[in-house]
Amino acid sequence: MRVVPSVLIAALLLSASPRDARSADAIHPGAVELRMRASVAHETLEYDDEDVGSRTDAEAGLAAGLFLTRWFELGVGFGYNYTKFDPEEGTGSWDRSSIVLAPEIVLNAPSAGPIVPYVSGGGGVVFYTGDWAGDKTGMILPRVEGGIRWFAAEGAAIHFAGVYSRWTNRDGDEDAAATHYAFIAGISIFP
Repeated sequence: MRVVPSVLIAALLLSASPRDARSADAIHPGAVELRMRASVAHETLEYDDEDVGSRTDAEAGLAAGLFLTRWFELGVGFGYNYTKFDPEEGTGSWDRSSIVLAPEIVLNAPSAGPIVPYVSGGGGVVFYTGDWAGDKTGMILPRVEGGIRWFAAEGAAIHFAGVYSRWTNRDGDEDAAATHYAFIAGISIFP
């Protein structure tokens, strides 16, 4: 599970800061946010409109955002996923990699304290490669995220969020789709 090490590393890095540990002043017009994330996701899978089971994945991602106001941010994310399948039938294993590019709009709730709730929405495209990958580009639409940023140090926050997204052409197959639920944890830096 990659979430726990990421959160522990973030907490250690942020606790070493000599600055005010309760500041959310990093959010202002013109500010830039850099996010590093890890997620664990559970999906229900469909093939040709029939339920075919579920899968659990781990992913890592980077995102950047530009604040136009204290409450409005435009962002873009980049993600990477590697999945390996070992079927019980003894037919060998399959693997695939995917790269995600996802623009988003983020709305931040007003907050004078160290916790800033937010909600975001967007979509994305997914490119697949590997033994177990079709030739179609995947689509993510909609993608909705809600969470909090906890400013543990000036200019740095730990964030936690829940995500819902709908994927089409899942794994590069035009007949495959997925409803994707994820819990995300990571760190944000405001340089």
